[in-house]
Amino acid sequence: MTGGGRYEHEVSELRKKIQAHGVIVAVFHGDRGDGFEVQIPPQVAHLVPKVLREIADKMEADVNFLTTQQAKG
Repeated sequence: MTGGGRYEHEVSELRKKIQAHGVIVAVFHGDRGDGFEVQIPPQVAHLVPKVLREIADKMEADVNFLTTQQAKG
């Protein structure tokens, strides 16, 4: 599912190397710019939105915690 992005080759190699059924990679300021690559079998595609929401929620909580800690000095 998905694929064909600017980092497709690297993500394919990673997926094979770690023997994963699926991989999601986000790239920030890479040598070909920002992007993301999703390589998953169709039978688990329904899990992706939930996993991404969980990641976003955890990251948001971490940012809020760090911001609060920095404000306390």
